[in-house]
Amino acid sequence: MEARVERLGQLLDQGGRTDEHVTYYLEAIHASHRTGGSPTRILLRPFSLEDTRNYVTYQLQRAEVDAKLFSEDAVRRLFHASQGRPRSINQLSTQALIQCAVLGRDAIDGDFMNQLIAAHPLYQPAQGGRS
Repeated sequence: MEARVERLGQLLDQGGRTDEHVTYYLEAIHASHRTGGSPTRILLRPFSLEDTRNYVTYQLQRAEVDAKLFSEDAVRRLFHASQGRPRSINQLSTQALIQCAVLGRDAIDGDFMNQLIAAHPLYQPAQGGRS
């Protein structure tokens, strides 16, 4: 476990982007591992638009799907609606993929994403979706 925690710390520290919440969490994992407890919450900083784009692309590539399935405008609207929160990005992108399959669509564009966001009970339509 300690080796995994140390490796995670190294990965997070690349490029000087370690967030104090993540650092605190890593310390909590290490401390709880020593005492036999388990942490219950992870605090991650919200993703930037670039992080969101990279995350969606990575997940699509892992699923062996063309990364162009989500248009740039769709990713931008996904980012704005989710406010960069990874959990919200996952929820909205999963819902978009399901609806895309149900409707027999070949791609997810900005308008489709906005319709999905507007219909979702937890999200409001993306503001500034074309910025």
